[in-house]
Amino acid sequence: MTDRTVVFTVRMPSEDYRNLHLFARSRGLCDSELARQILHDGTRRMLDPDEINRQFDRELAARLEGAERIREEFGVVLAADVSSE
Repeated sequence: MTDRTVVFTVRMPSEDYRNLHLFARSRGLCDSELARQILHDGTRRMLDPDEINRQFDRELAARLEGAERIREEFGVVLAADVSSE
């Protein structure tokens, strides 16, 4: 794959841009250099199999917790619970 430079616009809340700008300045970078680093690092992390598994684990835990709260709050009885009685 050949190296090319692609220019695009990123829409973000002004507070996020302010934070990006301040952080870039504190590291002696211009905003676009820091944004490029963040995109590079984030893309690598999102493609990492271990990170993907961690994300799946977090999502599964959140869904199971939500389902448990719904069952408790609304008194939902699962078919498996009824058949074992």
